[in-house]
Amino acid sequence: MVKVLNIKLPSLMKLKTSKTQLLLLLGFSSSFLLFIILTSIGLSQLQQSIDRTDTILGHHNVKTALVEKMEKAARERSLTLYTMVFLDDPFERDDAYLNFKGYGIDFLNARIEFIAMSLTDEEKNLIQQQSQSTNISVPLQRQVVELVQEHKIIQARKILINKAIPAQNRVLVALNRLHNIQVEANQRIAKDMKQEYQEQFNLIITIALIVLALALTMALFVSRYISRTEKKLYMEKELAQVTLDSIGDGVITTDQRGNIRTINPVAVELTGYDSEEAIDSDIARIFSIKNEDSGNYIDNPIENALQNDAIHTAPSNMVLVRKDGDMFAIEHTVSPIRDLKGDILGANIVFRDVTEMRKLADELSYQATHDPLTGLINRREFERRLKKSIYNAHNDGHKYVLCFLDLDQFKLINDTAGHAAGDEFLKQIAHQLSTKLRKSDVLARLGGDEFTILLDNCTLKTAESISTKICHMIKETHFAWEGNIFTAGASIGIVPINEYTSTVSEAMSAVDTACYEAKEKGRNRVQIYWLDDEKLSLRREEMTWLLKLEEALKHNKFILYAQEFINLNPTKENKNIKLFEILLRLKNSQGDIVPPMAFLPAAERYHLMPKIDRWVIDNTFKFIKNINPEHDEQYQFSINLSGQTITEPDLYDYIIDKAQQYRIETSLIYFEITETAAIANMSNAIKLINNLKKSNFHFSLDDFGSGLSSFSYLKNMPIDNLKIDGAFIRDITQDPTDLAFVEAIHNIAKIMNINTTAEFVEDAETLKKLREIGINFAQGFYIAQPVKLDNIIKTNQIVLENLGVS
Repeated sequence: MVKVLNIKLPSLMKLKTSKTQLLLLLGFSSSFLLFIILTSIGLSQLQQSIDRTDTILGHHNVKTALVEKMEKAARERSLTLYTMVFLDDPFERDDAYLNFKGYGIDFLNARIEFIAMSLTDEEKNLIQQQSQSTNISVPLQRQVVELVQEHKIIQARKILINKAIPAQNRVLVALNRLHNIQVEANQRIAKDMKQEYQEQFNLIITIALIVLALALTMALFVSRYISRTEKKLYMEKELAQVTLDSIGDGVITTDQRGNIRTINPVAVELTGYDSEEAIDSDIARIFSIKNEDSGNYIDNPIENALQNDAIHTAPSNMVLVRKDGDMFAIEHTVSPIRDLKGDILGANIVFRDVTEMRKLADELSYQATHDPLTGLINRREFERRLKKSIYNAHNDGHKYVLCFLDLDQFKLINDTAGHAAGDEFLKQIAHQLSTKLRKSDVLARLGGDEFTILLDNCTLKTAESISTKICHMIKETHFAWEGNIFTAGASIGIVPINEYTSTVSEAMSAVDTACYEAKEKGRNRVQIYWLDDEKLSLRREEMTWLLKLEEALKHNKFILYAQEFINLNPTKENKNIKLFEILLRLKNSQGDIVPPMAFLPAAERYHLMPKIDRWVIDNTFKFIKNINPEHDEQYQFSINLSGQTITEPDLYDYIIDKAQQYRIETSLIYFEITETAAIANMSNAIKLINNLKKSNFHFSLDDFGSGLSSFSYLKNMPIDNLKIDGAFIRDITQDPTDLAFVEAIHNIAKIMNINTTAEFVEDAETLKKLREIGINFAQGFYIAQPVKLDNIIKTNQIVLENLGVS
C-alpha cells in the first residue's frame, strides 16, 4: 500500500488540548451572548406582536366602518325610495330621487373599497350573496323609480312593498352578517393577541433558563465532541486512503503550485513513476500528456482549473506519456480542492486508460460511415460531406463537381458468376477508382453498382476529362473468375456544385438524371447536366429571393392581408360571424407591396415555408387577441399551411402553445391545406388534423379538383370544408361540364357532412348559380377585395348588403 497521507497521532493529541481550551472559552462566551441575543429577539418579537395587533385591528376597523357605511347607504336608499313613493310634491320627490342616487353611489364606493381589501373566504361568500341580492333588488328599485316618474304610484307602491323592500332586506341581512363577522374577528384578534403576548413572555423566560442550562453542560459536551471528532477524522483518513488505493482510476492531488501531494497505486501504474519519485514533484513532469492529433505536449493540466476555479474536463484526444515513453489514450478531469472557507488549496486529477474504449468508438464510427465491402465511405457520410461542400460553395465560392457512376453490364457478372464474383469485381473497381483521384477528392459507394465522386476545386472540363479516363479504365478492365473473363463499362453523370446548388437532394437528383441520360445515349459515356438559360435565370432569381425572405423574417417585413368571404345560407346561429381568409404580402425595400406568387416558390425551394407559416400563425393569433368586435359580431379566420409545414413534428405543439398564449377561441380558426399537399403528406396531414380538431380547430381542403380529386381519401381525412378550385367556378354559368363537376362535389360533400366553398366568384350570375346549387360559402373579387388585416373592422358593409347578405 502506498503511504500518501502522513499525519501522525501525537500531533493530533496536541491539537486536541489547544482546541478543547479554545472551544470551552467559545462555548461559555457564546452561551452568554446567545442569552442576550435571544432575550432581545424575544422582546423585539413581543413589540412586533403588539404592533401587528394594532395593524390587524386597524385593518378590521376599516372593514367594519366600510360595512357600516354600506349598511347605512342601503338602508337610507330603501327609506328614500319609500319616501318617494308616498310624496305628492314633485319637487320633494326630485330631491328624494337625488338622495336615492347619492346613497347608491355611497354604497358602491364603500363596496369597491371593501372588495379591494384582503378578504376571507367567508367574507367573499357574503359579498357574493350581497351582490346576487343586489342584482335582484336594484332592477326592482329602478322599476319603482320609473313608475313613480310615470306617475304610476299605485303600481310603484305594490312593487316597492311586495318585491323591492324584501329584496333589499336580503341585501341588509348579508351586510349585517358581514358586520357581525368583523365584530367577531376584532374580538377574536384581541383575544389571540393577548394570548400571544403571554406566550411570548413565557417563551423569553423559558429561553433564558434553557440557555443557562446549556452553558453549564457546554464544557462536557465540547470535550466529548472533540474526542469523537478526532477519532472520526482518523478513521475517515484511513478510509480515504484505502478507497484511493482500491478504485480503478488514477488519482493525483497537488498543492496550489502544482506539486504532487498524493498519488494512488493506479496512478503509479499508469504513469510509471513510483510514489517516492512522484511526491513533491511537479505535476507536469509526472502527468505528461499530448494532443493525439497534433502531437504537441500540453502544459500544466491543473493551471486552467485553478485559474478559472472550476472543474476542467479535458478533450477526448489526449494521450498520456509514461516514464518509459509508451503512450496510451486517457480521459481525465481536474477539479480544484477547497477548504471550509472556499479558498483553493490545490487540485485533484482523476484519469483512466480508455485505449480500448476509444478503439471501439473509432471502429463503430468507421462502420457507420463506410461501406463494409469496398471500404469506401457510404451514402450517409457522402451526403454529409456533399452538404458541407454546398455550404462552402454558397459562402466562399468554392467550386466542386459531383460525379455519379453506374456500372454497365454488372448484372451479367452477378447473374453468371454469382454474388461472390460481383463483390470481388466491385472491390477491384473501388481500388482502381481510388488510384485515379486526388487525396482531396471524395469517393463513395452508394450501394449496388453505384459510386459517387466529389471532385474538389475542379472545373467541369477537368471533371469531364477525369470521368472519360475512368470510363476507359473500367472498359479495359478484364475480370477473371473461375476461368471466365468478364468486362463491364460505366455511365457517368456530372453536375457542378456552385452557388446555385440549393440542396443535397437537388444535386443528387440532377447527377442521377445526367447518369440516366448517359445510359440512354448508349452507355459507357459521360453526360454533363446543364441548366438552360431560363432555369439558370429562375435559379438566380430564387437565390435573390432567399436573401430577401430571410431579411423579411428577421426584420418583420411581411404584411398580413385578409379577404372576406360570405355564408350563402346564414342561420340565426352564424349570421353574425364574419369570415376572412388570411393572405400574405411582402413589403420590399422601395416600400412596394409584393404579391405572394413572386416569393413563395423560392420559399418552398429553400424550405422557408415552415418559418413563414409560423410567422403568419403567431401574428394572426396576436391580432385576434386584440380585436374588438362591434355588437355581437364574431370573426372567423382561415390560415393556409404549406405541405412543408404540415410535416414539421412540433407544429401541433407550436399551434397549441400560441393559442394558449393569446387565449383565442380555437373554434373560430380554420387551417387550409391544399389537396396536393394533403395527398403528398397523407399520414402527417391526417395526424395533424385529428390532433388539432381535439382542440376545436377546423380544417379546409383547398383547391379541391386541381389534384387527384379522389373522394376516397376524404373518408379518412376528417375535414370540415372543401374549397372548390376556381378553375371550375369561373365558367360555371357557361360550361355544363364545370357545373356538373361542382354539383357532384357539393352533393358528395353534403352527404359526408362537409361544407363547400367556391373560389373565384367574379360576377353576380356565378353567385346566383352557386346559391341554386346549395354551395355553403363563396369567395372572390366580386364579394370583397383583399385588404390589410388591420383594416377589416372598417370594411364597408354596403357590398354585403348589395349581395343580399343580411
